[in-house]
Amino acid sequence: MPNDMPVVVVVVVVVLEARGKTVLIFLKLNVSLYRYERAGATVIQIFESVVARHPNKVAFLMDDGQLTFAQVKQLADRIAAHFYAKGFRKGDTIALLMETRLEYPCIWLGLSKVGIVTALINSNLRKETLRHSITVANSKAIIVSSELAGAIAEINEQEGIKGLPVHLFRTDGADTSSSDPLPDAEDLRLSVDSGSSSSNVDLSGIPNDISPKDKLVYIYTSGTTGMPKAAVITNLR
Repeated sequence: MPNDMPVVVVVVVVVLEARGKTVLIFLKLNVSLYRYERAGATVIQIFESVVARHPNKVAFLMDDGQLTFAQVKQLADRIAAHFYAKGFRKGDTIALLMETRLEYPCIWLGLSKVGIVTALINSNLRKETLRHSITVANSKAIIVSSELAGAIAEINEQEGIKGLPVHLFRTDGADTSSSDPLPDAEDLRLSVDSGSSSSNVDLSGIPNDISPKDKLVYIYTSGTTGMPKAAVITNLR
């Protein structure tokens, strides 16, 4: 038994040290959130403060691709300007159906700059559960990647979906000559890229009236009825 004691002591010390670090991180996080709330800071404002400090630092890395903080801001600004020009305003909801990719957070960050709430739709949903997830959030438009366009095409004529503007975000190098399941959809990538070679986008017309307690995104949980339920995530959360 005496020979085992040092091992036990070491294990206890390591566990307590790990727990202590976890508690410290938790306390620091809560202090930061309290400061952000007192300062009236939103997610996009906090993000842009990081951009100002580290513009050329890699923000997102996936497979062989990456985006710096400055590149993320550039795309987010173009998304914000584009949808504001389309007439979307604070409190509107846009459904985002997209697989995991570098542009995904850029899109909802850009929408949040206008105060648009993004409904983050599970990319595995199809037919009625997909239709329900889009309509339950009272979405006024849909952004969908070219890979998932077929899923929207399947429900495009159904109640709550018919008539909604659809914005198709194509993959770089995607073949546009093949049959398009959403021929009437706007080519969002082309729209935000064309005529926008400058990294600066005029956002002066967009009101800066978003607070930490305003809605940022909807995420979905499994409901008791089997249909996804939208949970509200505010800027503060």
